[in-house]
Amino acid sequence: MITAMTSNREKKRIVQAGVRRVMATTGWNPASFETTDDQSAVGRARDRIRNETAAALYAGTDECVDCARARAKSGDETALCERHMKEALGLD
Repeated sequence: MITAMTSNREKKRIVQAGVRRVMATTGWNPASFETTDDQSAVGRARDRIRNETAAALYAGTDECVDCARARAKSGDETALCERHMKEALGLD
C-alpha cells in the first residue's frame, strides 16, 4: 500500500513492480496479444458471407447479354455490365 509518506521515486518503483507482475500473468501482456478464436470465427463468417454474395451475384450474370459483351470486350472473365456492377457495389 502506498502511503502519504512514500516518496515519488518509491511510488514509481512500486507501480512498476506491479505492472511487471501483471504483465507476467498469462494473457495480460498486450505485447504478445494474439487473435482469439472468437475473432477469427468472425473473420471466417465475414469471408463466407462475402464469398456467397459474390457467387450469387455472378450466378445471375451468366445469362446477361450485356455482361457477356463486357467480358468479350475486356477479356476479363469477371467483367460485369454497368447494371450488375452497380448492384455489386450496392449502388442500385
